[in-house]
Amino acid sequence: MSDCQCTAPGYCPRHDRYMPEAFWKLCHESQAYFEVFQLDRGNHRPQGCIHRGPQIDEGTATLCGRNGERFPIYSCDLHGECVIGAFCRRQKWRSCLTCGDQTSADVVSSETA
Repeated sequence: MSDCQCTAPGYCPRHDRYMPEAFWKLCHESQAYFEVFQLDRGNHRPQGCIHRGPQIDEGTATLCGRNGERFPIYSCDLHGECVIGAFCRRQKWRSCLTCGDQTSADVVSSETA
């Protein structure tokens, strides 16, 4: 067992990333993997876009390799809803990874300082 405190796959606040079932099992069962995920904390999602709000729903992926995987859907001030990545064929949500409107909270705070 590891220091993992998550009870199921999904968003992990400790590692600041979405953990599919395979990653969650590695993290949950192995301290070595837990530490690897901690070193890579947050590198798998855009950081703090000022437009992205809280998680409002959950979807089910339909892409090869991710089929059936659950993923979070967030509110977005600009686009209504958004996701962090590509999960579905003909995806209806704007992806933060490719969104040209993404504005980091770090950029906004440094511009106002």
